Amino acid sequence: MARYGREIAKANILASRRKTLHKIQKGFCAYCNEYVILENATVDHRIPISKGGTHSMDNLYMTCHDCNKKKGNQTEKEFRRWLLRCKVHAKNKANDTSE
Repeated sequence: MARYGREIAKANILASRRKTLHKIQKGFCAYCNEYVILENATVDHRIPISKGGTHSMDNLYMTCHDCNKKKGNQTEKEFRRWLLRCKVHAKNKANDTSE
């Protein structure tokens, strides 16, 4: 029962912070920079809880569902490196097909 209560408290904190983050970031996903309506916004931990992160505002970003899901348990730094590799790979593929 205590665990259930903690999960509800955490959900309430994150819902409140989601609104704040949405306003701070002007509705744009921290990773893909696409606009996200508040109802579809998710809160992402820059350093996941499982890797020692906290629920503090300086460890949170507002993201779109797709980016949050793709990021999974990676840190922000790891995910940004992955995104960069994907962009470089896509650019190289586009150049290969245009020849």
